[in-house]
Amino acid sequence: MLVNIQPLGKPMDVDVWLGSERRPGIGFVFDDDEAREDMRSSLSTLAALAAEGLFVRRDEAIYALEFHFHSENDWQEFLVRPNAGSVEADPDLLLSALAHPDGRIVTTEETTITTYERAGRSG
Repeated sequence: MLVNIQPLGKPMDVDVWLGSERRPGIGFVFDDDEAREDMRSSLSTLAALAAEGLFVRRDEAIYALEFHFHSENDWQEFLVRPNAGSVEADPDLLLSALAHPDGRIVTTEETTITTYERAGRSG
């Protein structure tokens, strides 16, 4: 079995939480061009393997994957990750949420999980 887990290629949504109060739609986080190209390339490779009859696509599910950042240090580490792109959000608003005792930044990324089975096997 082959399992492919990857973002759908849409920008991540950025929300701010202050305790149980959610402030949605604060902004977006984008992947850089290299990350987007990697995503397209992996999908092309999987499609080619299926077209060659080596794998058969079985199931697919889409999930909202959340990342919670409770400190400025955590947020900054996220921003400098490999293939990090730009952020479209008010940095003062984001940092003020992290200064709140119960504050956090939450990013949400739509992610697909697709399973493939080697051709010739039944599930």
